[in-house]
Amino acid sequence: MGSDGIGRATEVLLALLKAAGNPKHDDLDAQAAKSGLPSFSRSTYYDLLKGKRRSATAVDFIRLCVEYARTHPKIAELPPDQLNVGHWQDKYENALGLPAPELGQRVGPPPPQVVAYVRRAVLDDTPVQVLTGLGGVGKTQIAAAHAWERWHDPAVDLVIWVSAKSGTDIVSTYAQAAEQLLGADPKNTASAVRQLMTWLSTNSRWLIVLDDVAIPGDLRELWPPTSGQTVITTRYVGAAWDRPSTRVVSVDVFTPAESQTYLNERLGQTSDELAADLGHLPLALSHAAAYIRNTQISIDEYRELFADRKRRVADLMPVAGESPDEHTVATTWSLSVQRAEQIAPVRPLLEIAALLDHNGIPLQVFTSDSVTNAYGKDTKHTLSVAHRFSLLTFDPSTPARAVIMHALVQRVTRDGMSIVDSIAACALNEIQPNDRKLVEALFDNTKALVDNAWASVWGAEVHPVLEHAGKVVGMIGLARDAAEYFQPLLDLAAAQFGPDHPSTLTFRHEVAFWNGEAGDPAGSVGAMEALLDDRIRVLGDDHPTTLLTRHSLARFQGEAGDAAGAAATLGDVLAEQVRLLGEEDPGTLVTRANRAHFLGESGNVAEAVSEFERVLPLRVRVLGPDDRSTLMTRHNLARWRFNAGHTEAAIAEFERLLPDWQRVFGPDHVDTLLTRHELARCRGEAGDPAGALVAFQELLADLLRTLGPRHLRTLATRGMLARWQSETGDVAGAVAALEELLPDLTDLAGADHPRTKVIRERLEALRSELS
Repeated sequence: MGSDGIGRATEVLLALLKAAGNPKHDDLDAQAAKSGLPSFSRSTYYDLLKGKRRSATAVDFIRLCVEYARTHPKIAELPPDQLNVGHWQDKYENALGLPAPELGQRVGPPPPQVVAYVRRAVLDDTPVQVLTGLGGVGKTQIAAAHAWERWHDPAVDLVIWVSAKSGTDIVSTYAQAAEQLLGADPKNTASAVRQLMTWLSTNSRWLIVLDDVAIPGDLRELWPPTSGQTVITTRYVGAAWDRPSTRVVSVDVFTPAESQTYLNERLGQTSDELAADLGHLPLALSHAAAYIRNTQISIDEYRELFADRKRRVADLMPVAGESPDEHTVATTWSLSVQRAEQIAPVRPLLEIAALLDHNGIPLQVFTSDSVTNAYGKDTKHTLSVAHRFSLLTFDPSTPARAVIMHALVQRVTRDGMSIVDSIAACALNEIQPNDRKLVEALFDNTKALVDNAWASVWGAEVHPVLEHAGKVVGMIGLARDAAEYFQPLLDLAAAQFGPDHPSTLTFRHEVAFWNGEAGDPAGSVGAMEALLDDRIRVLGDDHPTTLLTRHSLARFQGEAGDAAGAAATLGDVLAEQVRLLGEEDPGTLVTRANRAHFLGESGNVAEAVSEFERVLPLRVRVLGPDDRSTLMTRHNLARWRFNAGHTEAAIAEFERLLPDWQRVFGPDHVDTLLTRHELARCRGEAGDPAGALVAFQELLADLLRTLGPRHLRTLATRGMLARWQSETGDVAGAVAALEELLPDLTDLAGADHPRTKVIRERLEALRSELS
C-alpha cells in the first residue's frame, strides 16, 4: 500500500475532523467516556492526523468524531446522510485501497439439525444472548437451529459458528473468518482478529455463535461488538455474563408437552411415564428413543429395564456411533465435573447429593459436621461452583431445599460410585428441624437415601437416621404418617433380625407410640404392655429403653382416661431415673414434666404448677433458655397457672413466651402456633370472647397455610373457633361450623378419638340450645 493511499486516507480523517467541529483529543476522550466507546492516547490522535497508518485505531477515531458531531449539532457541519460510521469507514478504506469485503461468508458450519427437533421460543433480537443450563438440555440444538436459519438467509453478510471450548479455538475460528471475509493473514492471528472486530463493529448483518464456552474468561478480548448478534451456549452460570445489551437465558428441560412431541416424532407414540423417568431431559430422551429403535423393544420394556437400579444408565443408552448425538449422557456431565474440579473439589458433594432427594436437599446436610469434617468447611463455596457449572442448583435462600440435582444426573453419578459410605446418613441425622418445610425435606431425603443407598442405613446395625426421620414427622403433628412410616421398618427388622433385636424393639415402640398419638391411646397401652414385658426379659429393668417404655405406657394410660394412674406410674419411673441417670438428665426432666401434666389432669392443679416450677430452672440450666423443651415448659407452666386461677400472670407469661418462640423457631413453627392457640383461649375465658374469636380466625388462616387442612392442630382450632362463635352469640354459625368439622375429624382421627368425642358432644349441646 503506497504513501499516496495513506495520504488520501489521512485527508479523509482531516475532512471528518473539520466537519465534526474540529474536536481536540480531550474532546474526543470526553466523548468516549460519555458514550462508552473506546478511546486512544494523545500521541495516537496526532499520529493519525500526520498520516501514520493505524487502521484499527482509525475506526475508533471515525466512530468518536461521528458521535461527537451527533451530540454537537450547532458546531458540526455533517449532513444527516454522513452521520454514519460506515460512510466514513468506506471512504477511509477506499482511500487506502483496501479490498472490499467478500460478503455472504459462512464459517463453521453449525452441527446438523437433530432428528425430530422440537422448536422452543428461546432466542429474540437481543444483540448478545447467553444460553445457560445443565448439559443435555438442548442449548446447542437451539443455537444451531437459529444459525441454520441465518446460514441460508442471503441478507446476512456473515455467519460464524465457533466450537468455543477454549480461547485458542475461538481465536483460530475468528482468524479463519477474517481470512475469508477480509483477506487477512490467518497466520498473524492477532492482526486478523483485530480486523474482524473492526469490520463487525461497523456492520450489523452478522451472527456469531460461540458454542460450549467453558468460562467467561475464555472470551477476554474476544467479545464480539453489539452491532450484530452473538449467541453463546455455556453450562457456566454466574455474574460474569452480566454485560450491557446482553440477555441471559436459562434453558430448562423439556416441558411435558415438548417431551411428548419429541417422542411422537421419534417413536410414533408418546409416554408421559418414560418422559418423567428421564426427567424430561432432551439428551436422555434422544438416547432412549435411539435405544428403543435399535433394540426393537417397547417403551414399557425399556421402562422396566430403566427401573432396575442394578443397571447402569450407560447400559441403557446407544453405544458410540449408534446415536444421533455426539456425546453420551455420562460424558456430557463428566466434562462439567472436570471443569468445576479445576476450581473446587465438587465431586464428593455431588456424590452426597446423588443419594438424596432430587426435589431438594437441606443446606444443613452440606454444612453438617459429618460433611465439613470430611471435606472441609467451605462447602457453600463448593456448592456455588457446582451451581455455576450447572451440575446442580444451589439457592441458600431456600434452606430446606437449597440444593436440587436432576434425577438422571444423580443416577449417572451413583453409577460411578464404587463405595457408598454413611456420611449422607450421618448428615441427615444431625438436622434438628424447627419448621415444617425442613421436617418434610428431612423425611423425603431419608426416604430417598433408603431407595438409593440402602446399605448405608441398614446392615448389621440400623442407622439412627431412620428413627430420627420418623420421629420429627410425628413431632409436627403428623402422627399417623409417622406410624405408617415405622410399620414396614418394624416388619423388616423382625424378619431380618428377629423379635428380640434392639432395632425390632425400637420400631415396635415407635409404631405403638405414634398410633397412640394418632388417636388410639388404648391400643397403644396394649402394645406398650407387651413391649415392656419383652424389654424387661431381653434388656432388664434398668435399661434406658425399658424405662422409656414404662414412661410411654404411663403416658398413654393417661391419654386413655386414667390420669391419676399415669401420674403414679410416672412417679415410679421418675424415682428410677433419678437413681440411675440423675436429677438433671434430660430424660428425667421429660418424665418430671409429663408427671406434672397428668397431676393437673387428675385434678391436682396446684401440685402440677409446683412441679413445672421445679422443672423450669433445671431445664434452663441443663438445656439453655432457648431450647424447645425449656420453652415448652414455660408454655405448660403458664397453662396450669391459668387453670389454677392465676389468670393475669398466666396471660402475661404467654405474652412473654410468644415472641421467644417466634425469635428462636420462627412464626410458623408448630409450637409457636400452639402458644398463640393457648393465649387466645385464655383471653377468651378471661372475658374477651370477641378478641378470642378474631385471634382464632387469624390463627386458622396461618394453620391452613402452614400445616394444611388435614392436621389435628388445624381441626382443633376450627373447634375453638366454633366455640367462640357460640360464646359471642352466633350459635347457628357455631353449629354449622361443627357440622362441617365433625366428619373431617372423624376421617382423620377416628370416631373414638377423644377430640372427636368432645366435638360430637359440643355439637349435640348446641343443637339442643337452638331447639
